[in-house]
Amino acid sequence: MADDSQAISVMISPVVGDAGFDLDDVIVHRSGDRSVVRVIVDSEQGGDLDLLADLSRAVSEVLDAADPPVLGALRYTLEVTSPGIDRPLTRPRHWRRAQGRKVVVDLADGTTLAGRVGRLAADEATIDIVVTDRGRSTARTLSVNDVATAVVQVDFGRATRDERHLCGLGEETDTRAPVALWEEPGGDADLVDIHHPDDAPHSATDAAAPDATRGHA
Repeated sequence: MADDSQAISVMISPVVGDAGFDLDDVIVHRSGDRSVVRVIVDSEQGGDLDLLADLSRAVSEVLDAADPPVLGALRYTLEVTSPGIDRPLTRPRHWRRAQGRKVVVDLADGTTLAGRVGRLAADEATIDIVVTDRGRSTARTLSVNDVATAVVQVDFGRATRDERHLCGLGEETDTRAPVALWEEPGGDADLVDIHHPDDAPHSATDAAAPDATRGHA
Protein backbone atom coordinates (compact mmCIF):
# COMPACT_ATOMS: atom_id res chain seq x y z
CA MET A 1 0.00 0.00 0.00
CA ALA A 2 2.98 2.26 -0.59
CA ASP A 3 1.10 4.36 -3.17
CA ASP A 4 -1.80 4.95 -0.76
CA SER A 5 0.57 5.87 2.07
CA GLN A 6 2.50 8.28 -0.13
CA ALA A 7 -0.67 9.92 -1.47
CA ILE A 8 -2.07 10.38 2.02
CA SER A 9 1.27 11.74 3.29
CA VAL A 10 1.28 14.41 0.58
CA MET A 11 -2.35 15.33 1.33
CA ILE A 12 -2.05 15.68 5.09
CA SER A 13 1.50 17.02 5.48
CA PRO A 14 0.38 20.69 5.39
CA VAL A 15 -2.22 20.31 8.16
CA VAL A 16 0.17 18.23 10.28
CA GLY A 17 2.85 20.91 9.94
CA ASP A 18 0.40 23.74 10.62
CA ALA A 19 -0.59 22.01 13.86
CA GLY A 20 3.04 22.00 15.03
CA PHE A 21 3.76 18.33 14.41
CA ASP A 22 6.13 16.36 12.23
CA LEU A 23 4.70 13.54 10.13
CA ASP A 24 6.69 10.43 11.00
CA ASP A 25 4.86 7.88 8.91
CA VAL A 26 1.59 6.87 7.28
CA ILE A 27 0.77 3.16 7.22
CA VAL A 28 -2.18 1.77 5.27
CA HIS A 29 -3.34 -1.78 5.95
CA ARG A 30 -6.11 -3.28 3.82
CA SER A 31 -8.21 -6.25 4.86
CA GLY A 32 -11.12 -7.18 2.61
CA ASP A 33 -13.37 -4.17 2.11
CA ARG A 34 -11.85 -2.26 5.02
CA SER A 35 -8.62 -0.34 5.58
CA VAL A 36 -6.75 1.05 8.57
CA VAL A 37 -4.90 4.33 8.04
CA ARG A 38 -2.36 4.86 10.82
CA VAL A 39 -0.87 8.37 11.01
CA ILE A 40 2.18 8.65 13.27
CA VAL A 41 3.16 12.16 14.36
CA ASP A 42 5.88 13.63 16.55
CA SER A 43 6.46 17.02 18.16
CA GLU A 44 9.50 18.95 19.37
CA GLN A 45 7.67 20.37 22.37
CA GLY A 46 5.52 17.37 23.19
CA GLY A 47 1.77 17.67 23.36
CA ASP A 48 -1.44 16.52 24.95
CA LEU A 49 -4.58 14.67 23.97
CA ASP A 50 -6.44 17.87 23.11
CA LEU A 51 -3.83 18.76 20.49
CA LEU A 52 -3.90 15.22 19.13
CA ALA A 53 -7.70 15.31 18.97
CA ASP A 54 -7.62 18.58 17.04
CA LEU A 55 -5.10 17.11 14.62
CA SER A 56 -7.19 13.96 14.19
CA ARG A 57 -10.19 16.07 13.17
CA ALA A 58 -8.09 18.14 10.77
CA VAL A 59 -6.65 15.04 9.10
CA SER A 60 -10.13 13.50 8.88
CA GLU A 61 -11.49 16.60 7.16
CA VAL A 62 -8.72 16.50 4.55
CA LEU A 63 -9.32 12.82 3.80
CA ASP A 64 -13.10 13.24 3.75
CA ALA A 65 -12.81 16.12 1.27
CA ALA A 66 -10.57 14.22 -1.17
CA ASP A 67 -12.12 13.91 -4.62
CA PRO A 68 -11.79 11.21 -5.76
CA PRO A 69 -11.60 9.47 -2.35
CA VAL A 70 -8.03 8.46 -1.62
CA LEU A 71 -9.09 4.90 -0.72
CA GLY A 72 -11.93 4.62 -3.21
CA ALA A 73 -15.13 3.09 -1.84
CA LEU A 74 -13.40 1.25 1.02
CA ARG A 75 -14.44 1.82 4.59
CA TYR A 76 -11.46 2.85 6.67
CA THR A 77 -10.43 3.49 10.24
CA LEU A 78 -8.17 6.47 10.93
CA GLU A 79 -5.70 6.21 13.80
CA VAL A 80 -3.60 9.22 14.82
CA THR A 81 -0.89 8.34 17.32
CA SER A 82 2.52 9.20 18.73
CA PRO A 83 5.54 7.06 17.81
CA GLY A 84 5.98 5.13 21.08
CA ILE A 85 9.25 4.64 22.89
CA ASP A 86 10.35 1.69 20.74
CA ARG A 87 10.46 3.83 17.59
CA PRO A 88 14.01 3.48 16.17
CA LEU A 89 16.06 6.67 15.93
CA THR A 90 16.49 7.01 12.17
CA ARG A 91 16.33 10.74 11.45
CA PRO A 92 18.37 13.72 12.71
CA ARG A 93 15.40 15.14 14.61
CA HIS A 94 14.94 11.80 16.38
CA TRP A 95 18.49 12.06 17.73
CA ARG A 96 18.02 15.69 18.78
CA ARG A 97 14.79 14.94 20.65
CA ALA A 98 16.40 11.96 22.40
CA GLN A 99 19.38 13.97 23.68
CA GLY A 100 20.24 12.77 27.17
CA ARG A 101 18.03 9.67 26.98
CA LYS A 102 19.33 6.16 27.53
CA VAL A 103 19.73 4.29 24.27
CA VAL A 104 20.92 0.92 22.97
CA VAL A 105 22.79 1.22 19.68
CA ASP A 106 23.49 -1.74 17.40
CA LEU A 107 26.32 -0.95 15.01
CA ALA A 108 26.81 -2.22 11.49
CA ASP A 109 29.89 -4.20 12.61
CA GLY A 110 27.75 -6.28 14.98
CA THR A 111 28.74 -4.59 18.23
CA THR A 112 26.29 -3.04 20.68
CA LEU A 113 26.72 0.15 22.66
CA ALA A 114 24.56 1.29 25.59
CA GLY A 115 24.67 4.83 26.91
CA ARG A 116 23.02 8.22 26.63
CA VAL A 117 22.41 10.23 23.47
CA GLY A 118 24.81 13.15 23.29
CA ARG A 119 25.37 15.91 20.76
CA LEU A 120 24.45 15.52 17.11
CA ALA A 121 27.03 17.21 14.89
CA ALA A 122 26.01 20.34 12.98
CA ASP A 123 26.37 18.43 9.71
CA GLU A 124 24.27 15.59 11.21
CA ALA A 125 26.95 13.07 10.20
CA THR A 126 28.04 12.00 13.70
CA ILE A 127 26.40 11.45 17.07
CA ASP A 128 27.99 11.26 20.52
CA ILE A 129 26.99 8.40 22.80
CA VAL A 130 27.90 8.97 26.45
CA VAL A 131 28.98 5.72 28.10
CA THR A 132 29.47 5.33 31.85
CA ASP A 133 31.66 2.52 33.16
CA ARG A 134 32.57 2.16 36.84
CA GLY A 135 31.48 5.70 37.55
CA ARG A 136 33.51 7.27 34.74
CA SER A 137 31.67 8.82 31.81
CA THR A 138 33.14 9.31 28.34
CA ALA A 139 31.68 10.38 25.00
CA ARG A 140 32.13 8.12 22.00
CA THR A 141 31.55 9.70 18.59
CA LEU A 142 29.83 7.47 16.03
CA SER A 143 29.17 7.94 12.36
CA VAL A 144 25.41 7.97 11.88
CA ASN A 145 25.98 5.75 8.84
CA ASP A 146 27.51 3.09 11.11
CA VAL A 147 24.34 2.82 13.22
CA ALA A 148 22.19 -0.18 12.30
CA THR A 149 19.49 0.43 14.92
CA ALA A 150 19.12 2.71 17.93
CA VAL A 151 16.23 2.50 20.38
CA VAL A 152 15.55 4.67 23.45
CA GLN A 153 15.11 2.77 26.71
CA VAL A 154 12.66 3.44 29.54
CA ASP A 155 14.70 5.22 32.22
CA PHE A 156 13.48 5.86 35.76
CA GLY A 157 16.78 7.35 36.94
CA ARG A 158 18.48 10.66 36.28
CA ALA A 159 21.72 11.32 34.46
CA THR A 160 24.73 12.26 36.56
CA ARG A 161 26.27 15.72 36.34
CA ASP A 162 29.09 14.37 34.16
CA GLU A 163 26.63 12.61 31.85
CA ARG A 164 24.52 15.74 31.42
CA HIS A 165 27.64 17.80 30.69
CA LEU A 166 28.92 15.33 28.08
CA CYS A 167 25.44 15.14 26.53
CA GLY A 168 25.41 18.92 26.19
CA LEU A 169 22.52 19.43 28.61
CA GLY A 170 21.85 21.83 31.46
CA GLU A 171 21.83 20.86 35.12
CA GLU A 172 18.04 20.86 35.40
CA THR A 173 17.31 18.84 32.26
CA ASP A 174 15.15 15.79 32.95
CA THR A 175 16.76 12.93 31.03
CA ARG A 176 14.20 10.29 31.96
CA ALA A 177 12.48 9.04 28.82
CA PRO A 178 8.72 9.45 28.78
CA VAL A 179 6.79 6.41 27.61
CA ALA A 180 5.60 8.48 24.64
CA LEU A 181 3.88 11.77 23.92
CA TRP A 182 0.43 10.27 24.40
CA GLU A 183 1.20 6.68 25.26
CA GLU A 184 -0.12 4.87 28.28
CA PRO A 185 1.86 1.93 29.71
CA GLY A 186 1.12 -1.08 27.56
CA GLY A 187 0.39 0.66 24.28
CA ASP A 188 -0.15 3.79 22.27
CA ALA A 189 -2.98 6.16 23.06
CA ASP A 190 -4.60 6.34 19.67
CA LEU A 191 -7.48 8.43 18.49
CA VAL A 192 -9.57 6.18 16.30
CA ASP A 193 -12.08 7.34 13.72
CA ILE A 194 -14.20 4.91 11.66
CA HIS A 195 -15.19 6.13 8.20
CA HIS A 196 -17.74 4.86 5.71
CA PRO A 197 -17.78 5.76 2.02
CA ASP A 198 -20.84 7.97 2.44
CA ASP A 199 -19.64 9.69 5.62
CA ALA A 200 -20.12 13.41 5.94
CA PRO A 201 -17.09 15.47 6.99
CA HIS A 202 -16.55 15.85 10.72
CA SER A 203 -18.03 18.79 12.53
CA ALA A 204 -15.87 20.97 14.79
CA THR A 205 -17.79 19.66 17.80
CA ASP A 206 -16.69 16.03 17.45
CA ALA A 207 -15.38 14.77 20.78
CA ALA A 208 -12.21 12.74 21.11
CA ALA A 209 -10.57 10.70 23.85
CA PRO A 210 -7.90 7.99 24.10
CA ASP A 211 -9.01 4.82 22.36
CA ALA A 212 -12.32 6.47 21.46
CA THR A 213 -14.21 5.53 18.33
CA ARG A 214 -16.25 8.07 16.43
CA GLY A 215 -18.80 6.53 14.09
CA HIS A 216 -20.84 8.14 11.36
CA ALA A 217 -24.36 7.19 10.43
